[in-house]
Amino acid sequence: MKKIHIPDIGVVRLNKHGRARKNFNIRISEDGTVDVSIPPGQSYRDARAMVISIKDKIRKSRQTIKQQKLKSTFFRPGTDFQTRGYRLNIIRKHTSTASYYL
Repeated sequence: MKKIHIPDIGVVRLNKHGRARKNFNIRISEDGTVDVSIPPGQSYRDARAMVISIKDKIRKSRQTIKQQKLKSTFFRPGTDFQTRGYRLNIIRKHTSTASYYL
């Protein structure tokens, strides 16, 4: 695995695989990490050029992933959830342990 830095994207991890693949495979994780699988016969230079050529798509994909992650979080700081007998208020604190009050 080789790590490279590309402006406007950041660190990109390049992986050469021995398995027969025909195309580059790009994976963007939830934290925004970009992984590129390189097919046999292609070089790191080819992979870098390919990533640079689609960096706008990568940025859009990162933004979409970020928005989906925000939508999927039901309880966020400031959320007030109430039932008949209980009330739950989410408060963010900078501590190493969690506490709750009844």
